[in-house]
Amino acid sequence: MSAITAQDGHADLLKDWGTGQPVVFSHGWPLNADAWESQMVFLGGNEIDTYSDDLATLIEGLDLRDAVLVGHSYGGSVISNAALGNENVKALVFVAAFAPEEGESSGELSGRFPGSTLGDTLETVPLADGTMDQYIRQEEYHQQFVADVPAEQAALDAVTQRPLRDVALKDVE
Repeated sequence: MSAITAQDGHADLLKDWGTGQPVVFSHGWPLNADAWESQMVFLGGNEIDTYSDDLATLIEGLDLRDAVLVGHSYGGSVISNAALGNENVKALVFVAAFAPEEGESSGELSGRFPGSTLGDTLETVPLADGTMDQYIRQEEYHQQFVADVPAEQAALDAVTQRPLRDVALKDVE
């Protein structure tokens, strides 16, 4: 696995699956790059500003041209933000993803429309700085977030999910 140094100095890991036109996949919270693993067979994977900046740095650092960015869930917000003003991004693909317009946040979109159930499935953990980490309850994870994957994979994803800081859902596009 390769890495690229982000603007704030931390290393972002990436998976390079081949050659040709770049297609960059951005996973949704609470997953990691492994969420796209099964899709790669057919093709050839923080807070929004930081994550989007990391993605833009990756595109620049790898000198990608005409990149197609693919986002799932919160990854849709990330790719939207990363593509702003980026001449190297050719297209955006949203897979069950947030597609915020200017001034909208993922959290706002999540609760705006009838039938949204995300908020009811979240477990929160207070942090010392007054913010909260949020997780999808493990027993509700499969149905809420990955209903189309095998139960065994969903169970693994549920116990290995990464938290999302509550302020990330409030970040405005």
